[in-house]
Amino acid sequence: MEVPAPVKLKSSAHVSPEASVLFEEKQAKELSEKLAEQPVADLKKAIALNDRLLLTRELFAGDGKAFEATINALNGFSHFEEAKVYLVEHCVERYVWLDKKRVEEAKNFIKLVRRRYK
Repeated sequence: MEVPAPVKLKSSAHVSPEASVLFEEKQAKELSEKLAEQPVADLKKAIALNDRLLLTRELFAGDGKAFEATINALNGFSHFEEAKVYLVEHCVERYVWLDKKRVEEAKNFIKLVRRRYK
């Protein structure tokens, strides 16, 4: 198995007001919402095959290697802020996550990523 190269991040990424919509966090009120926020130890294991295919197609323009590299990088971080910087620098603009067809899927993906660091 190939070990991903260390990712160099800027100390803090400027998140545009448009992109900040993707990272908003709502407080869970219902029990089902609270259960859906349980921590995830490994993003690779937390994403089912169908979801993996959907995310690759919708958020990574069908580029499976980019999806895998992103998941590996995200699993390597220890704080959500690092993951947020990575996503802003490498994914949001490159894959046009702010397009109205992708915003909801991007929000759901980021919600899952946030669970990785709880």
